[in-house]
Amino acid sequence: MGRLSAQEIVSGFGEVLKLAQHGEKWPPAPVEFIALCKIAGIDIDGSYMRLINREKPIDKAEKKTRGEVGFNCKSLPDDKARKLWEKNYRKNYQLMKEGKLDIDSAGMLTEHVAARQTDTMRDNFKPSTEKSANLVDRLNKIKAGKK
Repeated sequence: MGRLSAQEIVSGFGEVLKLAQHGEKWPPAPVEFIALCKIAGIDIDGSYMRLINREKPIDKAEKKTRGEVGFNCKSLPDDKARKLWEKNYRKNYQLMKEGKLDIDSAGMLTEHVAARQTDTMRDNFKPSTEKSANLVDRLNKIKAGKK
């Protein structure tokens, strides 16, 4: 375990105060305090909302986490997606702060991707009649927010 900088310690105290205000365990054990110092300033909710809103990631940890679990987060219920995102983002954030995050190794899809045949059929659908073409156009306009 490396040494903590003065700024990390100050940030860690800030995190401890936030926890105390929310009725969390007080005081934290030394190991918990060190962990808080290392991940102080992490914005899990903000990073998750950037994923959901398809906004640009603000750091390498966010980019890597999107590659690892972003697809799965979008297909899970919100509570489970947030939990999955938080677990992976915390890990990647800490690696980023330590300078050990290898962004090039981020895969685009995880091994747990569930691609269904109907998804492929929908993506590859080509209308064969004027009526089905009109329906597809209407659906695309609805998706785009037009009437």
